[in-house]
Amino acid sequence: ASARPSSAAPVSARPSSVARPSSTASVGIQVAPPARPRSAAAAPVRRNMMVMPAHEAERAPGPMPLMIQRNKQDEKVHSGKLQTCADEAQVSEVVTSNALERLFLGDNRCLEPEALLATASRAGRLQEVSLRGTTATNQVVSAFVSSCPDLRVLDISDCDGLTDIARLSTLQDLCELRASRCVDAVTPAFVCSLSALKKLQVLDFSFCPGVTGLALQELARGVRALSHLDLSGCARLTDAGLVALTQANPGIKHLSLALNAKGLSDDGTLHSLRHLRRLQCLNLSGCSQLTTKTFSAVARYNERLEDVTFAGCKHFLDEDLRQLLNSCSLMTRLDITGLDLTRRVASSYPIGRTLSLPFVGALFLEVASC
Repeated sequence: ASARPSSAAPVSARPSSVARPSSTASVGIQVAPPARPRSAAAAPVRRNMMVMPAHEAERAPGPMPLMIQRNKQDEKVHSGKLQTCADEAQVSEVVTSNALERLFLGDNRCLEPEALLATASRAGRLQEVSLRGTTATNQVVSAFVSSCPDLRVLDISDCDGLTDIARLSTLQDLCELRASRCVDAVTPAFVCSLSALKKLQVLDFSFCPGVTGLALQELARGVRALSHLDLSGCARLTDAGLVALTQANPGIKHLSLALNAKGLSDDGTLHSLRHLRRLQCLNLSGCSQLTTKTFSAVARYNERLEDVTFAGCKHFLDEDLRQLLNSCSLMTRLDITGLDLTRRVASSYPIGRTLSLPFVGALFLEVASC
């Protein structure tokens, strides 16, 4: 991760010095092939861990390959193949022999919790872990926390067996946490406890009913370095909580509030957007209650926007579109799926700029140099 929010925004797969192999339908885990050696003159690869990966890519069918990287600087990668997911001895052997720093096991549901526990106990140097969609339990998460004090990136989204992940609040170096659809584990108390994580930059609590306005207000007391925030489908989200968190984190560049048709109002959304002058990607799809008041604020305060999703925002009118096109000169993608807007607005788009409109009424438009 999606009606999931469209990951039009920050949603490109997390860049990595190790290319992610295409997902496979086989039952086994595959280890990424060795990276190609670089020439001495080649410039070092710059890696930005904080870019949110495409939700569609994360949810691709089949298990995510096991990717191993020993050292980010020299990009050495272990090569091999694990024949059976449930063979915890093989998993542990690979982890131990390679001083593992990055481990991605997403959607490998046939990997038993015992194998995950054995892996955690032998992987003391791990900095990035994806357990997305696995059979991870509370004990597995606790084991990774105990064994990997330097953990910086953790994805536990879609782990149905989690109910208590309170120990995550002790990971002082954690920069990125994704816990989408952890409906039993993400409670108001857990959200409040994360205020101790001063380095947190990426936070995904989408579709977690335990995210409340009061909990976000408490979170805002300590978390002030967010650049990516996903609160899509949070049924108990409130204006006060969103305003507090955005005011404490003016550096947010990617914001998704999709499918929050009840908890948010024009006033709360407007005041939140006013603080986010660096915003580049915004997703308000499915927020059918929002009106011109919000859309005018987007054009007024968020001129750096590049990717905007207003799909299903039925009160987004022709005049709102004109204002947005005139104010956001960097915008290259606008999703207004399901809205009945006139083609003459798109045809008046400034010459020399390109705008992708995925689906406008019954028209598919690529507007370029009109």
